[in-house]
Amino acid sequence: MKKSKLFHLKNEMLFANAISNLIGVIFVSILSTATVNLLPDDIAAISDRINAIFSPTAFTFVFLVTLIYERPIRRFLNCKYRRSEMPQEFQIEACRRVLNEPFVLIAIDFIMWLIAAFLFSAIAWALGADSIAIQSSFFRSLNTGLITVTVAFFWLEHLLQKKLAPHFFPEGGLYTIPKTLRIRIRTRLVALLFACNLLPFFSILHMFHRLSSSQNDPALVLNQLRAVIFINSLVFMGVSIFLTMLVSRNLTIPFKEIIITLRGVRNGRFDKKVQVTSNDEIGYTGDVINEMTAGLKERERMQKLLTWQWRFNKIFFQKII
Repeated sequence: MKKSKLFHLKNEMLFANAISNLIGVIFVSILSTATVNLLPDDIAAISDRINAIFSPTAFTFVFLVTLIYERPIRRFLNCKYRRSEMPQEFQIEACRRVLNEPFVLIAIDFIMWLIAAFLFSAIAWALGADSIAIQSSFFRSLNTGLITVTVAFFWLEHLLQKKLAPHFFPEGGLYTIPKTLRIRIRTRLVALLFACNLLPFFSILHMFHRLSSSQNDPALVLNQLRAVIFINSLVFMGVSIFLTMLVSRNLTIPFKEIIITLRGVRNGRFDKKVQVTSNDEIGYTGDVINEMTAGLKERERMQKLLTWQWRFNKIFFQKII
């Protein structure tokens, strides 16, 4: 392992989570460009000044918490880079943390944006904004958090399978690690349904409520609503296509490898093993197939040994007779 690869492996999750938060902020900013700002100028200026302090503080906090959580993971990778031994209990802890990391990071992200939603809506309320402006401040941060969590869920899960799991579990056995949360196929499909259907629907409803509550000319509101629906459709179509391709890749590649292994077993070849990189039904199936092929290979070895022993005994007794 090169030092550059070690650096990438140690920081894959950290950078991906930070970029997911940035994507959430950019998406909500794009979706908000076609709508009016319901906060008065003085309140909006105060909120911007508070946000200039809150955002760096929140992101720094998430960064530090992630580094603290990843300490056993980084220690494991350092030991692997130096090719030094690591106690068994520390290996299990590192494996447990790397499997749970996607869930931990999206939970931290969502809590951060939920705090932001309550904070900025409370600021708007304290400064005398109306109820529509308060709701707008709340749902803007909440939408950012939902988009961030959705992108982070699929991206972190992809990095876990393709980048980290082969180094932490070269022989498979992800399901044997205790106290881990499993990213099941049903969980992926529910998250994909939420990302591709429910999230765009709620976003459009929020923008519609925000526009209909403004005091602008109805013709202007209609034009803004048309622009909002168009921008929402383009943004979420792109996100849906990307996430669908990502989920499809994460499902089809393991199945293809399982099929190749089973074809080899059918043809009498037991040396091929399934590379297990997921902690779900597919990963469990891959581990079972690997155990089966190992058993078949051992049985074949014993069969050959018994055949040679029988031939040897036959020749030996023939010579005696």
